[in-house]
Amino acid sequence: GQGKTLAFVLPIVKRMLVADEDGAPPARGRAPRVLCLLPTRELAKQVSTEFEVMMPRYAHICIYGGAMYGPQELALSKGVDVVVGTPGRVIDHLDRGNLALKSLQYLVLDEADEMLDIGFQEDIDKVLEAATAQHPEPATIQKLLWSATLPRLRNQATSGSDIWLGPSAAREIPEWEPTNFMFAPEFIAISTWS
Repeated sequence: GQGKTLAFVLPIVKRMLVADEDGAPPARGRAPRVLCLLPTRELAKQVSTEFEVMMPRYAHICIYGGAMYGPQELALSKGVDVVVGTPGRVIDHLDRGNLALKSLQYLVLDEADEMLDIGFQEDIDKVLEAATAQHPEPATIQKLLWSATLPRLRNQATSGSDIWLGPSAAREIPEWEPTNFMFAPEFIAISTWS
């Protein structure tokens, strides 16, 4: 079950490595460039492990409910490049001022259909709103929806608020095909990345 995860982790790794070719040391207290939301702590741990394996030179944290806040707050204060977590705990850290999204480049919603099915739409909207409010150029954040059941996700995303697809998004989403497709300019199908 790691193929789908690697399908979004590898292109992100490649782009970050190319962007960081100068080898400059990371700044303390830096805001993450990647935020990956998942519906459960088990999935968050699994995806976090993939980021750790593929991105050993970057700082990561996996945040989820049931874990102590202290270590998570410390890691976020030192600065991280990748945050993987569940929507509720991400919102907790946003509300506490521990997590800033001003440097976000990639927002991944993995198992997005499952998150919507179990009632996380409001939480996801809060995270998207925070990213939009904090980022100096929110249109540059690449938002990636991942799901094993794209037809259902397509219907759920298009019936949601404009924050999901953005004001520039076309409301006509193509019928599902057995390949990834582009939702809108800021929703990139991984197969189009070079």
